[in-house]
Amino acid sequence: MKSNSENQDVGLLGSRVELIDAQLRVGAFSPHRHDTYTIAVTTAGVQSFNYRGNRWRSLPGQVMILHPDELHDGYCCDQSGFSYRAAYLPPAHVQTVVGGAALPFLSEGVLTDADLADSALRLIAICTTGNDLFGYQDAL
Repeated sequence: MKSNSENQDVGLLGSRVELIDAQLRVGAFSPHRHDTYTIAVTTAGVQSFNYRGNRWRSLPGQVMILHPDELHDGYCCDQSGFSYRAAYLPPAHVQTVVGGAALPFLSEGVLTDADLADSALRLIAICTTGNDLFGYQDAL
């Protein structure tokens, strides 16, 4: 697997948010789980992955939202590879924003709404600075 990535951890709402800006040119990510929500935007290429029994493809500008503890993988579907930006959000942060209601669950692995993509990129940008708590909560 050939990849380049930049990781960053920032502290918001008392716990860490991991950020990643990654490129995968060859290969695959083995099946794995996160204990966080994954909010990712494909920025180049086609990101392919298996999630909840379906095979998904995310194109540039599309958003992937993966629920905590859901098994998934990731792989290149051609020699061009893909790039993406992602934030790994603690479920407690989401719970705070929804006022203690049940955590939201989206069964779709890829969403094509342009407003959602803009919001996801805004959320990632706010997390990158790590110092705008109210902007972070608003973006969530």
